[in-house]
Amino acid sequence: MNDYLFTNRMERILQIANQMSKEGIITSVDLFIAACREATGVCSELYLYLYHQLGKDFDVKILNQWSRNAGADFNFIGHYKISMDAVLIFEESNKKRKNYGQTLINEGHMIQSILQSDAQLRFMLTDGVVDGIVNIACVPRDLFVNLDHFKKHYGNRISKHCMRRAAHSDLMGLKSFVIHEFGERWLQHINAMTEKEVLPIYIAIYGEEIIGFACYDTVRNKKGLFGPMGTSNKKRGNAVGRDLLFKCLNEMAELGYEYAVIGEAGPIEFYEKACDAKLLQTC
Repeated sequence: MNDYLFTNRMERILQIANQMSKEGIITSVDLFIAACREATGVCSELYLYLYHQLGKDFDVKILNQWSRNAGADFNFIGHYKISMDAVLIFEESNKKRKNYGQTLINEGHMIQSILQSDAQLRFMLTDGVVDGIVNIACVPRDLFVNLDHFKKHYGNRISKHCMRRAAHSDLMGLKSFVIHEFGERWLQHINAMTEKEVLPIYIAIYGEEIIGFACYDTVRNKKGLFGPMGTSNKKRGNAVGRDLLFKCLNEMAELGYEYAVIGEAGPIEFYEKACDAKLLQTC
């Protein structure tokens, strides 16, 4: 069995699912309802959305209607017993994680995999409700950071990585780094900055090698937008991204911005934990 790496929120979902599970075996519906009950970030929004769409005690009703296969086979993920239908969910979630170039499996990967694979659950939900779930929990979301709050609580933290503002002479190497690590999707934002005298781009360096970058005021040339940001695959998990994020947010605060918007964030929990970012509500 693969050893999967989960976000903290996913770890809490697994704990809740384990407490709910019958015969001590976690199924896909246990995971879905546990995500609704976890009650932080997008999971809180998801619970309220389904409460309004499906009514009071929707979670209990879904659990009662979902047909379990008593005595079904299971496998282990960590110390949890996972039914074979849920094992497939985690395999698909891990594929999504890799496709997005992320390090940890999050609730969005899992919920989307459940909706795609669990025919019983899909039968209980209308297409409109499924679309609402996806828009809340399974797609990149916009967040915002109160920069005054950030400066008070995070502004004095010291980076452990070598960082500096990118110079024009760095752009060729930065573009090569971006293409190698992330493809061409972010090149347009870097190309749009070439005419600026002072680049709103910071790079992290290890030796002579770029290991990460972060920008602001580059997306659609709009003021107050943070991103894109990325770190090399071999350096993820070493706080390179957090240090680059802090560098940019500190500078945005010094420029007088009251808020920073993090557009279409994939690893939502990373930003929630790193700088107390808050979700912008969906319509």
